[in-house]
Amino acid sequence: MDALVSRIHQAPKGRRRVTLFGCARGAARMVAAGQMTSTEAYDRLVAACDAARWPWAKSTPNAIREGFAAEGVTL
Repeated sequence: MDALVSRIHQAPKGRRRVTLFGCARGAARMVAAGQMTSTEAYDRLVAACDAARWPWAKSTPNAIREGFAAEGVTL
């Protein structure tokens, strides 16, 4: 999860949503493997976006949910 958080922090403007989507897919795979709950993963991703000072937008939770769904994980 630390590597995914690092990717979020390094994402340039214009690539943030696609980066978050990819990180959400990675986090969802961790959820599917039983390493954390979906709520824990969601919260960590949101906290990483906040720490990186991303402006909050409707697309932020949507990108996470879509990434989870792509891996068959629900919140």
